[in-house]
Amino acid sequence: MKAGRWRQTEELESIADKVAQNTELMERFRSAFGSGDRDQVDAVMHEICLYAQRFDPTVGVLEGTRLAFMLAQKLYQPRGPEVTA
Repeated sequence: MKAGRWRQTEELESIADKVAQNTELMERFRSAFGSGDRDQVDAVMHEICLYAQRFDPTVGVLEGTRLAFMLAQKLYQPRGPEVTA
């Protein structure tokens, strides 16, 4: 990544997918999300950023935050209407 260039969401998607495969981290993220415990949320978001850096060392705090947002969207996608037979 060149300095000063923001990556598009599509460019971060593969990193988000790799982070999402870490089930222990995702469980902590689910637990923190909506807990009302700001310290717990901050800690998990920092952990997401550090884990993402394993796949791309150029991921910074802002992109780590974007990755956490992307993961939250994946976890809490609205479901379509249930079909009953």
